[in-house]
Amino acid sequence: MSYLTEESREAIDDRNLRTMWDVHDQWSSPDTDLEPYLWEWEDIEASLRTIEEEAPLEDLPQGIRRSLALRTPGSDITSSTIAAFYQTVTPGEVAGAHRHNVGAFRFVVEGNDKMYTVVEGEEFPMEPGDLILTPNWTYHDHENQSDETAVWVDVLDWPFIGSALGAPIFDNHKEFEQPVDKEQGYYNSQFGTMRPANDNASRFRDTPPYRFSWEETYDVLTTAADNDQAYDPYNGVNMEYVNPETGQGPVMSTIALRQQMLRDGDSTKTHKHNTSEIYYVVKGAGKTEVGDETLEWSEKDSFVVPPGKWHSHETTADESVLFAMSDRPIFDAFNLYHEERKDE
Repeated sequence: MSYLTEESREAIDDRNLRTMWDVHDQWSSPDTDLEPYLWEWEDIEASLRTIEEEAPLEDLPQGIRRSLALRTPGSDITSSTIAAFYQTVTPGEVAGAHRHNVGAFRFVVEGNDKMYTVVEGEEFPMEPGDLILTPNWTYHDHENQSDETAVWVDVLDWPFIGSALGAPIFDNHKEFEQPVDKEQGYYNSQFGTMRPANDNASRFRDTPPYRFSWEETYDVLTTAADNDQAYDPYNGVNMEYVNPETGQGPVMSTIALRQQMLRDGDSTKTHKHNTSEIYYVVKGAGKTEVGDETLEWSEKDSFVVPPGKWHSHETTADESVLFAMSDRPIFDAFNLYHEERKDE
């Protein structure tokens, strides 16, 4: 609704000014154009094969990765705070070392113990289901020493740091591959279940570099499920990754990561919140109701639940596992998180 004459409106627009009522809807309901969406692995894989053939890593600049961004309809990226990609490194390839003040992690889709992400001097093997943390301002590069192509889900808080705050910083390492000067397991010795006594000084801006192996993760998840622990009626068996340094969640200051397990036809109750959630299907098959849409998913698919959308999950397999990524820590930091539950 306009309260001004056309002449007045044009004069105000020419001065790069806007009235409060013109922007009120945008401020009150951000991301209203975002829609739920499912990216099927079959389509992702075909696209990855195409860019592998046409864009060898050796032809790309050191700081550029060969990856595909998940673009949510209504946006140029996955969400207003989190960007998700599928990245690929073929046998013998190296993605050069760089760092940035954007926090990131890798969740492995296809890999092996000869595929590495090097973070701050340590090689972290990348086997399926592993989670590798590359915290902000830590040098990291990727090298495939195997004869199989590696694929992983890359997730960064770039939209929040880069777009919302307008404060991205990027730096290539002086060498294409950073030196490996720490043996495997070094960071686990510093931040695992045992650590140096009387050492309370943090060496990192956020979380430390770390590898959560899928073997250990799945064991914890199934043990919790078998003992009827950690069940959340809105998420299933709901286990959160924690910051290895503090032993508390969230695992990163801007992104929370969880594993959700649904068994034997289990379905969750319906809720909504003002945070974004991105899911990668680790195991099984099922469907997620988001508003009026039904997203039917299976292994290696990804999907997004935009803010403010009612949603629930259901497994159609004996057991399904969803890797959940959320920007809730940003909202919690400013006491902005809001959730509604349909049965309350």
